[in-house]
Amino acid sequence: MSDTDKFQATSYKSKGNEYWRVRIGYNDKGNAQYESFKTDQKAAEKYAERLNVRAKAKQKGSLESISQEDAIDLRWAIEKMGEYGATVKDAAQWYINTKFPAKGNKTVRECGEIYIAHRKNEVKANTLEAYAKKLEKLSDYFEEKLINEINTEDLNKYFDTVGKEWNKNTENPNKSFIKLYFRWLQKHGYINRMGGLTAMDFVSIPSKVDGTPKLATPEEAAEMLYWFCGEADKKGKLRAESIRGSIVHLVLILFCGIRRYEACQTTWKNIDTNRGILRVLKEGSKRRRRRVNKVEQNVWSWLKYLENKGALLEGYTKDEKGNTSDPQRRLHYRTKQYRKHLEEQGKAIPEIIATIEGLNYKGEKDVKIKNQNMMRHSFISYHMTIYKKAGYTASVAGNSEREVEGTYVEVVEDQRDAIVWFGIYPPEEVVIEKEEIEMSVDEAFKMHLRKKLLSKNTDKSEEIAKTHAALSIDLAKWEKELNLETGILNMNALAKKIEWFDDPKVKFIDGSPMIKTHEGDW
Repeated sequence: MSDTDKFQATSYKSKGNEYWRVRIGYNDKGNAQYESFKTDQKAAEKYAERLNVRAKAKQKGSLESISQEDAIDLRWAIEKMGEYGATVKDAAQWYINTKFPAKGNKTVRECGEIYIAHRKNEVKANTLEAYAKKLEKLSDYFEEKLINEINTEDLNKYFDTVGKEWNKNTENPNKSFIKLYFRWLQKHGYINRMGGLTAMDFVSIPSKVDGTPKLATPEEAAEMLYWFCGEADKKGKLRAESIRGSIVHLVLILFCGIRRYEACQTTWKNIDTNRGILRVLKEGSKRRRRRVNKVEQNVWSWLKYLENKGALLEGYTKDEKGNTSDPQRRLHYRTKQYRKHLEEQGKAIPEIIATIEGLNYKGEKDVKIKNQNMMRHSFISYHMTIYKKAGYTASVAGNSEREVEGTYVEVVEDQRDAIVWFGIYPPEEVVIEKEEIEMSVDEAFKMHLRKKLLSKNTDKSEEIAKTHAALSIDLAKWEKELNLETGILNMNALAKKIEWFDDPKVKFIDGSPMIKTHEGDW
C-alpha cells in the first residue's frame, strides 16, 4: 500500500478555525466523500489509522485475486485502449486529471480567499473589493462545500436565490464574473479539467440591455441640497458641521461627476478654495490623487460657503478611542432622512433618491437604490451638453473619453436643463452695496435662475429665505436701470431672455432657441 493510497487526516481553514476530516472514498459521480471531525485532530488521525490497518489486511487477498475477478475487465480495457493507441495507464491518468483537482480539494470559502490574495496586486482596490463581495456571497451560500463538487445545477440554484430581484444588467456582470472565476480556478488547478469546460460554462448569461442613463432634474438636485442646508441650520454645532460635510460630498458628485466613494474620501486637505485646487482619489486607488481642472463656478461657491460654515469632512469622533464616522455611511443616512421627510410630507420621492424593494442573497427583504450613479450620470450628461467635448468632460469626471462618447451623447434633449443644473448656487446672501449695479444681461439671467431655484425652497431655512429676498432686491434694482449702450431698459432685455427660456414651445439646441412648430419636431 503506497503512501498516496493511505487514508490521511487533512485539515482546512475557514473563518479562522482549523477543521479536520478524512477522505473515505468517492460517490457515483466521482466526487470525494469525507468523514468530518470538526476541530478534533486526534480523532481524525486515529480514524485514518484504523482505516489503513483495515485496508492493508484487505490488500493481501485482493492483489492475489485480481487476475481471477478483474481479468476480464482489464483485458477488455487493454484491448479497447489499444485500438486508440493508448494504454490503461493513459486512461487512468486522464480520469485523475479530469476528475480531481491538482491542488487538492478546497472549500468554496478557501478558494475565494486564495483568489482575492492572488489578485490583490493585479487589480484596482475598488475592483478587488467588488470581487470580494461577490465571492463572499458565494461562500455564504455554499458554506463548506468543496469547490470541485459544485455543478451547473448547484450554480443555477445559487443564482435563482441571490439574483431573484436582478435585472439583466445586474445579472450579466455577476454571472460573467463567476464564469471567469471558475476558469481561473481550473487554470490554477483548484477544480477538475473537464476538457477545458467548467460548470459555469453551462449557465446561461443574458445580454445587457442597452439604454441611456436616467437623469436627475435640476429642480430635484436643488431641492435636495437646500433641504440639507435647512437641516444643518436647525441643528447644534457638531451635527450641523457633519451635515454640511455631506453637502460637500454631494456637490462633488453632482457638479464634478466624482464617484461617490472618491467624493467621500475627499477632505479639506485636498481642497484649496483660495487657489482653486481640488484633488480627488484616482479610480481604484487608496492614496493616489488626481487634480480636477476647470471646475464649474457654482462648485467653488458651494465649497467656499461650506468651508466658512465649518463643514466637517473627515468624520466626527464617535468614542474615546478616537474612532470616527464613515463619511459615506453618513451621506447614505442623511439621504435616507431626506427621503423620510418627503414621505412624511406626502410628497413624491424624486428619482434622484428613489429606492426599490427587493430581496438580498439571503432571501430577506431589502431596500436598494433604484437609479445607481444617477447624480454622476447627470453631471456628465449636462456637462457634455454644454461643452461638446468628451475629453474635457471625461477629465473632470475621471472616466474614459470613449465611455462619455458612447454613453452620454445626446442624452440631454434641451440645453436649458444643463444651464439650470450648473446654476444651482448655495443659499449665501450676496450683498451689493453700490446704488447702481453693474451687471450684464447674461449675469442678470443667472441671478434670475438662482432666485427661481431658491423661491421653491424658502421654507427650508431662514438663510435661504434671506438670500432669495436679497437677490430679488438686487435684481429689481438692476431691472430699473437703463442700458446706456443700447438705450433699452434692463427689465425689457432680461424679460425677452426669460420669455425664450421659459417658453415650453422653445428648445435650446447648440446654444440657440428653436421653436417647435409641429408635433414630433423633436
